[in-house]
Amino acid sequence: MWDNLLHSPSTLWFMTPLLGLVVNGVIQTLSYRGGVKNLLKSEFVGFISGLIILLVCSAWIIHEFDVSARDYSIFLIVNLTIYGAMQIWFTSVLGIISVALRVRMLQFVSATQSVSYQELVVAFKPDELIQRRIERLVKTGQIKQTDGKYYLNKRGLLYIALILDAYKLFLLGKKSEFD
Repeated sequence: MWDNLLHSPSTLWFMTPLLGLVVNGVIQTLSYRGGVKNLLKSEFVGFISGLIILLVCSAWIIHEFDVSARDYSIFLIVNLTIYGAMQIWFTSVLGIISVALRVRMLQFVSATQSVSYQELVVAFKPDELIQRRIERLVKTGQIKQTDGKYYLNKRGLLYIALILDAYKLFLLGKKSEFD
């Protein structure tokens, strides 16, 4: 049974996006821990690595199983769509993990059973949170400071934010939770 299943081109076709995502996650983790130390760059490196794996596996399948050009095109479009959707999901999970202030606040409120606004401000120091985010944006070159004002320096993250806004608008019908 397993032999027939693993030697079926349709099974291999549908496994390639998953394999691409696994390679993506491994390469992203290794690159981030191995010296890149920039989440956005490590996500890009992981995405490209997974995409290469997807394309190489697709080329191998067309060679090994003599797939028609029409079927190859359809499966490639489907697999690229699936891989892209899984990448968005993967990035969203990372975003939730790396920006988990709400979760930490809920844990704090749960642990104390009752907390005032002032206690939250003391515990989470909003000025320090904003300062750390600004420092991170300056350090990564996303914004620059000149004469006491901040200016947009790189547009990559802005474009990603616009794409995610469009994605949220398409799926949810709104761009943010405040709409």
